[in-house]
Amino acid sequence: LEIDPLIFQGQIGRSSLLGFDPFGPQPRSVIKRSDGIKLQVKPIPDTYTGQTWLPASKLNIQEQWSIDPGKLKQGEAVTRTLTVIAEGLSSSQLPSVRSELPDSLKQYPDQPGFEDTNQGETYIGTRQEKMAIIPVEAGEFVLPPIKLPWWNVNTDQMEVAELPERRIQVSAVAAATNNLQTPAI
Repeated sequence: LEIDPLIFQGQIGRSSLLGFDPFGPQPRSVIKRSDGIKLQVKPIPDTYTGQTWLPASKLNIQEQWSIDPGKLKQGEAVTRTLTVIAEGLSSSQLPSVRSELPDSLKQYPDQPGFEDTNQGETYIGTRQEKMAIIPVEAGEFVLPPIKLPWWNVNTDQMEVAELPERRIQVSAVAAATNNLQTPAI
């Protein structure tokens, strides 16, 4: 990849605070040119099996729950937040991460959140996916692991960021009982 030189063309010199001074030093025209840059861009390695090319220094997936996933109740919504954090990539380069859920768990995704920050010379991209999950049945359910292949630019090898499978427990909602007593006749 070749990046052409930058060229600056302008005038330098002193001018009066009141404008042009015909008796003072005259500005002179200059043309400055930077050096061109040649970069060697490596191809995506044949050993990379991911769907999205993610070359980074570090990449991980995290999850948070608004309620302990071991104490869910049938019919009550819980928010699960999945966050991908990558050193060396912008948030817009990070793929969506969603989990396939059993039919007994209805999933309603929100719009993703994106954040880009600098820590010294390190560029960090963060993508956050929030989804409301509503259990429609009681029982124990297994959410499959989430795996995200990425390329470690420090070791020049493929790695996989993984969120392990998650077991959740959903308790049944007690049926409303009729506390009204039948009047005696």
